Amino acid sequence: MEEVLTSLKKSSIILYNFFNKGNARSVRIKKHIAGSILWRSFAMLIGFIQVPITLNYLQPTAYGIWATIGSVIVLFSFFDIGLSHGLRNKLAEAISNDNHALGKIYVSLTYVLVISIVLIIYTIFLLLFPYINWRFIFNAPESFDNIINPLVFIVFTSFSIGFVLQIVRTIPIADQRPAYFDFIKFTASLFTLIGIIILSLISDGSLIYVGLVFGIVPIVVYLFFTFYFFNNNYKRYKPSFSFVNFNYTKDLTSLGIKFFIIQISALVLYSSDNIIIAQVLSPTEVTPYTISFKYFSAVMMLFTIVTTPYWSSFTDAYQKKDFNWIKSSIKNLRKMAAALSVIVIIMVILADYVYKFWIGSIVNIPFSLSLFMGLNAILMMFTIPYVNFINGVGVITLQLIVGVCEAVINIPLSIFLAKYMNYGSTGVIMATCIANFIAFIIWPIQYKKIITNKAKGIWLK
Repeated sequence: MEEVLTSLKKSSIILYNFFNKGNARSVRIKKHIAGSILWRSFAMLIGFIQVPITLNYLQPTAYGIWATIGSVIVLFSFFDIGLSHGLRNKLAEAISNDNHALGKIYVSLTYVLVISIVLIIYTIFLLLFPYINWRFIFNAPESFDNIINPLVFIVFTSFSIGFVLQIVRTIPIADQRPAYFDFIKFTASLFTLIGIIILSLISDGSLIYVGLVFGIVPIVVYLFFTFYFFNNNYKRYKPSFSFVNFNYTKDLTSLGIKFFIIQISALVLYSSDNIIIAQVLSPTEVTPYTISFKYFSAVMMLFTIVTTPYWSSFTDAYQKKDFNWIKSSIKNLRKMAAALSVIVIIMVILADYVYKFWIGSIVNIPFSLSLFMGLNAILMMFTIPYVNFINGVGVITLQLIVGVCEAVINIPLSIFLAKYMNYGSTGVIMATCIANFIAFIIWPIQYKKIITNKAKGIWLK
């Protein structure tokens, strides 16, 4: 017993030293990575539980339609013209320089600008809504004719409200405290799961009910945390009309517009897949693609937990010219990417067994789809550390150009491989892998040029 207590004491000391010793920036990152791992792990578990429940509640075709609608909504989530990313960088700089008044100006201005954008987009939506054949857009069967229109209206309306409220998530990320961000996401996921479970017990499969749950729950959660954070942890940045200064719009949008174009390119690269599959193949084919993507997103989520705090930390380190810390961090993230790549390979090998255990035999997922999903995950993991550094220092013109090129390549290549080469949904992720390979080559080169002070021209814009 004494040996066990001694061992526990030593382990406690090691953990304490790990989380409390070292560079102040590194200590903060480690603590919030631990918090992020906790909350994202719970959120990931909830996500995996939610898939079979929702799939069995809706059945494959309706589930595929729901996933496709979700992909279209993601399109509009980028129409803040990159303001959230602009706020993230500028607020991080203001916090780093202890200029809290400037930080409050950035936060207040972001809310006003985003609300204005949402009002414009929602007005256009209301004007066009009656004239758009939504069933055609989502390639839904005729049996869904009376469901699609009210579903789209519910989802887009709730999204528009949540779009403004979710700005609060950017504040803790800029403050290098992403665990708060992940706790918000976990809370929304938990109550959404509870809502879906209740639906499955009291009703038959209804896309309308699913839309209401996924729409209303996040609004309530974001509203709660908006009031909580701005009256507690981040009271000094609480939005105020008296702090709205449009002279600072350029500060947010100079980077923001570039981020916006990059986001649109990323949207085409990643979020258009379900839409392409629904149109070229069928909504039913979206379901196996979505499930396979969800499976491999588990390891991507783990890697993102670790890398998320580094964006704002790279901003802080670059401002203070702490290049040794940056080099060490990139090296460690590459090691982690290599280790997780081994896990991805194992996941590919075991994919068929996991799918059967997870969702049963209701959906058939080809091995080739899992293989290329795994390859895509590996490519992304080796790319993300460099992207976070480049985003953190705001040198993103090259990323904008490359992102647009990837987007231009992706859609026609996806259609060609899926339809004309008869690769089906596997062809869509194959096209994404080809596009991602470009970034896999270029971003390490740009990082080395910047960190060695050899970047010139497009490499430093």
